[in-house]
Amino acid sequence: EGMISFFCNNLASHSGLYSLIPYLLLSKFLNSIQITSFELIFSFRKTIFVNIQKRRIRWQKYKIFP
Repeated sequence: EGMISFFCNNLASHSGLYSLIPYLLLSKFLNSIQITSFELIFSFRKTIFVNIQKRRIRWQKYKIFP
């Protein structure tokens, strides 16, 4: 939970607060069907996440959705 909050705070500085709402909904969807955040981000949120992914691909993949 702490990791997710930290990541969302980072996201807000890049894309604005309103982008957090769909992300949080999508994260709950991901948790329920056990698809990785990596796949969903590149499918639906690529333009917002691509720069963050380049820097934090490993951290994000293993830490954000334990």
